[in-house]
Amino acid sequence: PRKLTGRARRALIREAAKRPMVTLDELQRSTAEVGESVHGTTISRALDKLGLYGREARRKPLLKQSHKKSRLQFATSHVGGTANMWRKVLWSDETKIEV
Repeated sequence: PRKLTGRARRALIREAAKRPMVTLDELQRSTAEVGESVHGTTISRALDKLGLYGREARRKPLLKQSHKKSRLQFATSHVGGTANMWRKVLWSDETKIEV
């Protein structure tokens, strides 16, 4: 017999799709709250069958001091730009930087 009922499987898939960075332990706890206590391997296999494979997120490299300095230099040199100059700039991506 199957360890996961259809209802628990759908709830598991919904949770994994809604929060892609959720851990296997968190999914195991959420299925226990629903009333189904299953092993982590069972959860992993159920997600694997649907193509939701667990992967580790790649870490973004931190900015070095030289990077921060060059960005600040660029920003201060372009602060007084005209509106016509900024119309020529192609804005393709936004980057979050914590200083």
